[in-house]
Amino acid sequence: MNIKELDDLTVTDTYSLIMFALYKLKDNPKYSTLSELTYLVDRQSLLAIIEYFGGLTITIPSAKELRVLLNALTIYEQVNISKTQDLNKLLKDLDKKGYDKEELLEAYTTVSDILKNYDFGNEAVEHA
Repeated sequence: MNIKELDDLTVTDTYSLIMFALYKLKDNPKYSTLSELTYLVDRQSLLAIIEYFGGLTITIPSAKELRVLLNALTIYEQVNISKTQDLNKLLKDLDKKGYDKEELLEAYTTVSDILKNYDFGNEAVEHA
């Protein structure tokens, strides 16, 4: 690539190039996927992520992990809030659909504990 070709890069491409350069500069695999992140979030969101999480290591959950926790939250709502379902019946039904009953029960227990012991409201979560 020569200097004239740099003018042809989009803003997203430029940020991707910068993130790839960071990976090469640091020679650290934890930076290897950052250049792809620029294509998933807009520039302003990318800069907010960097401002908020800069210097930290974060792990993105898998789709399966998120699905299990969403199911656990749904179970919590049906069992503890609306009281329209029985926990054992829900777990049995989800087990029939291919979900791991023990994994769901563990997630449900964790969600229950969080909702019992932590205050999640409309206020922003403070960054430690």
